[in-house]
Amino acid sequence: MTHTARRRPAPITLAMVTAAVLLGLATVHAHAQTTLTQPLNQPPATTEVSGSTTQGKASGLPFLNGGGGSEERADMDKRAAEFPLKLVLSAGKGEYIVAETLSLSNAQGEVLQVKQAGPVVRVKPAPGTYTLEVVYQGKTQRRNVKFAGKGQTVSMRFPG
Repeated sequence: MTHTARRRPAPITLAMVTAAVLLGLATVHAHAQTTLTQPLNQPPATTEVSGSTTQGKASGLPFLNGGGGSEERADMDKRAAEFPLKLVLSAGKGEYIVAETLSLSNAQGEVLQVKQAGPVVRVKPAPGTYTLEVVYQGKTQRRNVKFAGKGQTVSMRFPG
């Protein structure tokens, strides 16, 4: 009677499982980071993911979302001419935050909505008056923003 030895599969280590989970979460986060609002008669919005900065376009409104690290913020700042309105989100003593949602509306309605927004969002709106609304930890702040069409920074700070 011939007996063949069974080969045991290599054990799965905690490091292997952790790496797989983190890779999966990073992929899900990158694809689910931005939600764009647009009229039904518009073509679907496009998003490109580069690192953890998301670039997209909604209703013709180009934007960048990210800036979690200093290198990423510097890369975003290099594109200031393309995205002249810079929205900076912080809390408490000035530490950067990622808000649940950020929306920008004009008299005709909402032109942009970004989920998991920040800490920096760069936008290229047409000159005009907008309402900026940011939701962080269930609290909402609104601010009117008059954009003249050239470089401008708007900071939104939530209490710590």
